[in-house]
Amino acid sequence: MLTGRTVTKQLKIEARQYDLFGLDLGDGVVRSRAALGALAFVLWIALSAPLTIGTGLMEVRPDLGSLIILFPPSAAIMLGFRDDDEVPQRMRITGLALGVRQLLFPRGPIIGLGVRSATRAERSTLRERATSARESRDADQPVQAPIRRHVRARLIGNEEQYRLITNTKERTK
Repeated sequence: MLTGRTVTKQLKIEARQYDLFGLDLGDGVVRSRAALGALAFVLWIALSAPLTIGTGLMEVRPDLGSLIILFPPSAAIMLGFRDDDEVPQRMRITGLALGVRQLLFPRGPIIGLGVRSATRAERSTLRERATSARESRDADQPVQAPIRRHVRARLIGNEEQYRLITNTKERTK
């Protein structure tokens, strides 16, 4: 029996930005992630700036108002756009979004190849989904379950094939 796991990261060819407005970025930033980060930053500012200015927070406490405007997208970009430790092909924010989607909108069991939908008793509750998500993230368990194959080499010549065919025909008669 052979046991194997897929632990290699797929080949990525990605464009990188090495400087921005004369500022050296070191090893460079992946351009697609930089574009996603810029989009998230602009959207957050478009949503939060009118709220903080409209409530008067920028006039009363400008330090707190600017922190509310700038900190959340900066933290999301710095922490969420890194490679995920569990699935290296994904960003952390993608894994978080998939986990939230699974908690809120779970896939139900397929019963009778979709002939009928699952009843309420057959679906898992929010508490069960949350605990199973936490339990599945144990560090000692591998990312992918081992693939097990029972390999048995078999060499069949013409005479052996003929014997097998004639024996099965005789058995069926």
